[in-house]
Amino acid sequence: MNNNLKKLVIASAISAGLSGAVNAQTKEIRDQIDFISSQNIGHSFGDLSNSLGVSIETLEGKTIVGVKFLKVGEKAGALLELKGGKDYQSVFLTGTWNGKNMGLKATVGEMQKELTGIEISGKKATNIFAGVEGVYKLNEKVALGAYVNHTQTQDKNLEYFSEQRLRLGEKPAYVTNENWTKFDGYGKTSFGLSAEYLPNENNKFSANIGYSKADKSGVEGKVAYYHLTNDNKTELGIELSGSKDYKEAKALVSRYVAGNLELNANAGIREIRDKSEGFVGAGFNYSLDKKRNSKYNGYTSDLKVDPKTHVQGASEASKVLYGKVKNYGSSSLSPIENVAPTILSIEGKKDLLTNEEINLIVNIFDKDKDLLQQTVVLKAVNLPEGLKISGNRLTGKISKAGKYVVVVYANDGIADSAPEAIVLNIIGASVPSTPYIPSTPSTPVPPVTPPTPPVPPVTPPTPPVPPVTPPTPPVPPVTPPTPPVTPPTPGVFRFEVTPLTNQHVEAGTSFTPRTVTAKDSSGNTVTATIIENTVDPTRLGRGKIVYKAVDSVTGEEKTIEDTYEVKDTTPPVFEGPGIVLPPEMDYYDFGQTIINDRFANDSFEGRIKAHMDTGYNWLPNGDLQGYIAYKACDSSGNCVRDEARTIVR
Repeated sequence: MNNNLKKLVIASAISAGLSGAVNAQTKEIRDQIDFISSQNIGHSFGDLSNSLGVSIETLEGKTIVGVKFLKVGEKAGALLELKGGKDYQSVFLTGTWNGKNMGLKATVGEMQKELTGIEISGKKATNIFAGVEGVYKLNEKVALGAYVNHTQTQDKNLEYFSEQRLRLGEKPAYVTNENWTKFDGYGKTSFGLSAEYLPNENNKFSANIGYSKADKSGVEGKVAYYHLTNDNKTELGIELSGSKDYKEAKALVSRYVAGNLELNANAGIREIRDKSEGFVGAGFNYSLDKKRNSKYNGYTSDLKVDPKTHVQGASEASKVLYGKVKNYGSSSLSPIENVAPTILSIEGKKDLLTNEEINLIVNIFDKDKDLLQQTVVLKAVNLPEGLKISGNRLTGKISKAGKYVVVVYANDGIADSAPEAIVLNIIGASVPSTPYIPSTPSTPVPPVTPPTPPVPPVTPPTPPVPPVTPPTPPVPPVTPPTPPVTPPTPGVFRFEVTPLTNQHVEAGTSFTPRTVTAKDSSGNTVTATIIENTVDPTRLGRGKIVYKAVDSVTGEEKTIEDTYEVKDTTPPVFEGPGIVLPPEMDYYDFGQTIINDRFANDSFEGRIKAHMDTGYNWLPNGDLQGYIAYKACDSSGNCVRDEARTIVR
């Protein structure tokens, strides 16, 4: 081997040795880069550091301020985000974990927000959220994932009103009407698939599609595109997302400015439960670790889940309350047990002479007279001739001597009191014997004394017999009173009308008793007076009116009785206009219509909640017909119904 060949061999060996050393070192550097890169979750500020961020955004016309803290490690990370504003608070916590080719993320959170779009303000409802998602790396450019989450909106009582009123009738009762307004929250469950495509380190596409099950069930989805500028200092993005309850189009930009500071801003349009609004937001993130290289890392799929965001669905759950405001009503009856009246005492003189004026007062107490608006009536058994009832008194005269037992009791229209016995002792007067005392005619007897023989005095009494006749003249004065009675009467004392039986009186209306007249025995017209009236239009049930007429000549009394029944035959009337539906409606719009509660006004019982009935039926032509019907009935069975039908598409 010549020297030149030796030099070539030695040079080749040295070259090979140096090349191997360089390649070994290069591989080690690449492995370190790959390891560092494997710790990144999506793309991140700097090389993904612990950071503190502040944001400000608008939501339904209100300003919301947020603070978030990001903590990351080699395989795990955590994100805590707090937001607050007028009538709004939320807190969401997310944890992340990354393995070799997969990553997992879980989020829990709570949001409390004022109910909007209703008449009642100042009331807030709460969302509870929980979700999980996972991502699996297929290769350096593609990753697939899946997610599932649930949001539960809690119920909220808004207003309550209770009214109690008295209903009178055969069965008195308290009617309690309760009306309350409530926000009925419901749950929403979403699940779906996601995909991420990274054509290079400066561009990334992501999309997910899923299904949400709630009162507005349907498909939901999101697409997004992100771009890093060539200097890796600015990121631009656009996101489009939508579901039945929430839709959003947002543009965003973030810029690494200097040191550990990143600035970001966003703007867009969103629609929350059919109400649209524009929104803007801005904020910053500040690294809590050492100073970074003032650049974003390029997009890579080495780490599967992004710790800087929450699980899919958390953004919507932090803005939307799922539920409806509904009006409820109920009515209940509480029967009132009637308390019978009580006779407390009887005042007045009970030992009397014949034809002496009697005036006995019966003191009655009825505990629920005022409550039930009752008319308490005094009644009697074995009432002697000449004695009558006037209000709560027994008045009149008794012409025959003797002992009389009168039983009295009080009635309130429902029950009788315990009976009380009144003993009247009527004593015959001795005054009538005085007319026979005058013996003044005996003055002629002195002339008979002259005869001395004892026998003659026996005979003389015969002449005094004629003087006995003079006492008869006083009798004629007695006869003059009889002539008015003895003349023949020109007619018969009678009523000019016949009794009315079970006449109808509409409940709640005004009622005026009729005028009743009679012809007395002299042919004169006499107007009868009402001595008893138990007809009350504010109370259901039977009643009567008793009329009394007095003959102006003989003093004879006659009564006639009309009977009535107070009934409620008038149906209620719905408040506001009737139901009007278009010929065709969307299924959801039809469902929104049937939640409205309706009330009717009854002229006797007041406000009544209507019962709602709704359903569907197939028509012969294959169309689905929906119907809504409201029916309101009062306690007497009078009903009103309002119904409308439409074709549901």
